[in-house]
Amino acid sequence: MRNLVLFIFQIILIYQVSGQNTGSIIGQFNQDSLLKTVRELSGEDSVVINRTKTIIKNRAAYLGMNLTENYLIERLSKYNLNVETYKYSINGLNVFATQKGIKYPNEAYIIGAHHDAVTSYSADDNASGVAAVIETARILSKIGLDYTIIYAFWDEEEAGLWGSSYHARQVKANGQTFKGIINLDMIGYDSNNDRKFDIHVYPDASSLNLADSILNIISRYKLNLDPQVINPGTDRGDHYSYWKQGIYNAVAFGERIFSDDGNPAYHSENDRINLFNIPYFAEISKMTVGLMATLAKQSVTGVFEKTEFLSDIEIFPNPTNGIISINLKNSLETKVTLTDIFGRMLNEKDYRQPLITIDLNNLPDGIYMVSLTNKKGTFTRKIVKSH
Repeated sequence: MRNLVLFIFQIILIYQVSGQNTGSIIGQFNQDSLLKTVRELSGEDSVVINRTKTIIKNRAAYLGMNLTENYLIERLSKYNLNVETYKYSINGLNVFATQKGIKYPNEAYIIGAHHDAVTSYSADDNASGVAAVIETARILSKIGLDYTIIYAFWDEEEAGLWGSSYHARQVKANGQTFKGIINLDMIGYDSNNDRKFDIHVYPDASSLNLADSILNIISRYKLNLDPQVINPGTDRGDHYSYWKQGIYNAVAFGERIFSDDGNPAYHSENDRINLFNIPYFAEISKMTVGLMATLAKQSVTGVFEKTEFLSDIEIFPNPTNGIISINLKNSLETKVTLTDIFGRMLNEKDYRQPLITIDLNNLPDGIYMVSLTNKKGTFTRKIVKSH
């Protein structure tokens, strides 16, 4: 009887997570983290890159400094993502970070923004979009997802969509497909506080469906935004590179730069974070997190990433009445993260010893997720606590 009750309890919790997890994930959004990224990328604050304190004074690719690219690589690597770079010209360098899906690793969404800039600062264009993508990666990288997410940072958008055009051509030539491509460009400025922003779509069902997903997130979680669907959308943005290749399941969203509330500092050195409407910027960034969490779907299965990791791990007892032991069978430095079933982090710590003990006595009975990450990969196991 006790086992039957426990089984029913698990089913109830798993059912609840399907309706509540996106809201909890959105709740992990951190405005300070978002703004810190903008300030670092736009050169307002110094940052340590390659162990050297520096300032990103300009993100223009032709300067050949690679500070922006190295900044992105270091930030994304901290989230245990698979980071790759693609040098397609003398100066052009795209950066992609992949979070593999558990159920459907070969089916991917792209969420991206261009990382280059015309002049110094360029906070809105497009440190704002890059920061929102990074904040999304920071949050979702801690969560197992059914579908793969590729966090994309295209170069030389300002020169003529060169980075995204290169990638779109490669995708077309290789016969690759994606479940959706979302481009963020200029999401920080809203001087009249009308909370309007544009969603640029291609007149195709696949693109319109992505726009509907954005609208649903805004409505369901009561975000203070007023989206305007533009159909057909603009050709000024990295999404257009994919449209040109016949890849129509792409959308872009951003402020109304060419309409009634354009940023007066557009493409000038005055494009700085002091012009941002911070609550508006934060709301769009929250929407981005919720959108990708919904599209990629939080997984309630047990294991993800490199399967060879499994033979090195033993977690017992499970179910437990309070204490669990983890036998790594090696002495690799391993990050252990404990979350509840809604994805909220409860504890995170690095270990080197092969045998680890975690005390759950201060937690209520329920289902928890224990994730272990080291150089061999990432492993997640569902733990049931019950007296």
